[in-house]
Amino acid sequence: MRRRLVDGATAAAIRPRCYRLSCLSRLSTHVKTPASNLKIWEYRLSDAASVFPTTNTDPSSSSSSSSPSTLQTLYTPSQNPKGGWDTSHSAPPLQNGPLPEPLSKRNKLPSMETLSLQMQRVVRHFLPAGYPTSVAPGYKRYIGYCMAANTVGSASMVLSTQTLLLAVGVGSSATAPMAAAINWVMKDGIGQLGGILFASKLGSAANSSIDSDPKRWRVASSISMDCATWLEILSPLFPQYFLPIASVANVGKNIGFLTASASRAAIHQALALKSNLGDVTAKAGSQSILASLAGTTLGIGISPLLQGDVANVALGFAVLSVIHQYCTYNAVRSVHLRNLNRHRLNLVLEKFVESTMTVSAEPEGQGQRIVLSPAEVAEMEKFLPFIHRDETEQWLIIGSSLTKMFPENSEFDHVRRFIGKKEHYLINSLVIKEQHGSVGAVSVYLTFLKDAEGTDLIRGMLHAHILRAMLTSSGQKQESDLIKVSHVEMLSLVEAFVEALEKNGWEISTETVQVEAGEAKRLQIQDPGLISG
Repeated sequence: MRRRLVDGATAAAIRPRCYRLSCLSRLSTHVKTPASNLKIWEYRLSDAASVFPTTNTDPSSSSSSSSPSTLQTLYTPSQNPKGGWDTSHSAPPLQNGPLPEPLSKRNKLPSMETLSLQMQRVVRHFLPAGYPTSVAPGYKRYIGYCMAANTVGSASMVLSTQTLLLAVGVGSSATAPMAAAINWVMKDGIGQLGGILFASKLGSAANSSIDSDPKRWRVASSISMDCATWLEILSPLFPQYFLPIASVANVGKNIGFLTASASRAAIHQALALKSNLGDVTAKAGSQSILASLAGTTLGIGISPLLQGDVANVALGFAVLSVIHQYCTYNAVRSVHLRNLNRHRLNLVLEKFVESTMTVSAEPEGQGQRIVLSPAEVAEMEKFLPFIHRDETEQWLIIGSSLTKMFPENSEFDHVRRFIGKKEHYLINSLVIKEQHGSVGAVSVYLTFLKDAEGTDLIRGMLHAHILRAMLTSSGQKQESDLIKVSHVEMLSLVEAFVEALEKNGWEISTETVQVEAGEAKRLQIQDPGLISG
């Protein structure tokens, strides 16, 4: 004799069509041989864990402390030729755990467990299906900061709308309602037109930058929104210039909305792990709506305390703006981007080349070459607008013209002979010697060919970092010799480096490796003696 628990799908396969199980019911079957002696015991449950404890999965074991429970119904196959179920038998109580008290004796107030389950059901509407395994590890921290940023942002919009209404003359007997309405519509129209013009520029040079560097653009959009809100709040101080001030502010807001939407798409792509970008985006919209409702309520609550005074409103907004920028920065910092742009690849290469030189200096090659993971790079990368992010911007020039890269034709011939014609890039260096002959400033020029792919970009960047490390550590060799030596060193390291990148979760396809700026040039070799750029 054997006792087992069956789920709803198994029970549905053995029950007749006229028998329907409640979603609040669980089944325990008592199976004998032959199959005609099958019995189904049905119990009414309010908390499945109290009857089927997770700590004891063996249904044949019993607890001495469990109290007997009343069996609701026992179903057995009927011997009647017409079929059906026979419920005339008595059934023993379930020995696998205590059943809850009868409905008539229960406390009508919901228990803490019930409230917790209800809260989980509500929260589930705002999280992607399969959470947390369906999203990246930093998703929880990201949405927490995003909701906080959206909340204070919505509260700021309430304050700015209040000041705009004051500036346009709402509530003033000296202002004609029609004139106020026309000014309001015109500032919206001018702002939307400015947003359209800005969006047209996103399709050219800035497009790849948004895709490869969404964090920087997301912070820039947040700054644009707050600057525009500042203008709106200060507009009552210059009511005669309401239309130009409000129009410029609206242009700034539209630019902020557009850049936030564009950068958010790339961020959501990094957070979606199981081809669930649509679900992550939809849930982000739900979270934004919830935060907007909370922020609007907060703004309405703060507004009477400021008494409509511009100075008080500006002070209140200053506090909200600081919180907004702090939350936005930490939200995007939580995202582990897996694509390689110039800054992230430079961080990885700097650590890799540094650890490689350490390994080479150790006796018998002791030590380990380090390749940073996306999570480690996320803690190190800088994405604030208008600042230099790493020192490579001072010595590495990518995509320069051929004449600037090779002032003399002989240099081009030497480089092509040293690195071979199979490489899809050209490289050269410029070293400024100091008075005593030591190496001063070092510049490395790197330009890719037209058909260069993702791995070619990585090879060129690795070669550039190795060449620069050799130039700064030894000034005795000729630059052309170091180009050849650094290329040989690159060939010995690049295969293991690319393999380590893929193992750590980096995406190295042609679409995901972007190290060139919008104004960078590429070259196409038509024949050994003719170059067009």
